[in-house]
Amino acid sequence: MNSPLKKISLVVALLVAASAQGETLALTQAFQQALRADPTILAAEQALLAGREKAVQGEALLKPQVSLGASVTGISSHAYSNLPDAVSSLVSPDSSGHVGEAAVKVLQPLYNAPYSASKQQLISQTAGAEIRWTAALQDLTKRVAESYLAVLSAQDTLRVTRAEETTLAEQRERAQARFDVG
Repeated sequence: MNSPLKKISLVVALLVAASAQGETLALTQAFQQALRADPTILAAEQALLAGREKAVQGEALLKPQVSLGASVTGISSHAYSNLPDAVSSLVSPDSSGHVGEAAVKVLQPLYNAPYSASKQQLISQTAGAEIRWTAALQDLTKRVAESYLAVLSAQDTLRVTRAEETTLAEQRERAQARFDVG
């Protein structure tokens, strides 16, 4: 048995169980239960959420890109020289220090054809996800309505069959009574 038939059978079973308990399950209640339990519509909802994120990702492609870089360099040196004493007092034979560098780079392209095309593709995928979700919702609505109407038809058939059974039993009793009288 394939998956849609299992789902329909589940809805029908729920409707029959509710009917057997004397409770009437309205079509809207059956639809709400199916919305919460049907795996097809639940999967379609998750695909819709993922599809909507694709549009967000497409928008992000055209936003500014920021990068940060930093570096620190240490320098230490020792030098021996034969400089005159007057100059050698100005230049130290040992020296050390640190050089630090930091950079922030912000890039905002005015036009980037590949990113613009990718953005349009992602937006189209979002629209496709919306369409698939709507189709899944319509399919669920159709299946629930068909199942609901099938249950109502089965209940009517059962009610008519029981009434016929009762009528036949009464006719049999009357015929038996006439037979007994003679």
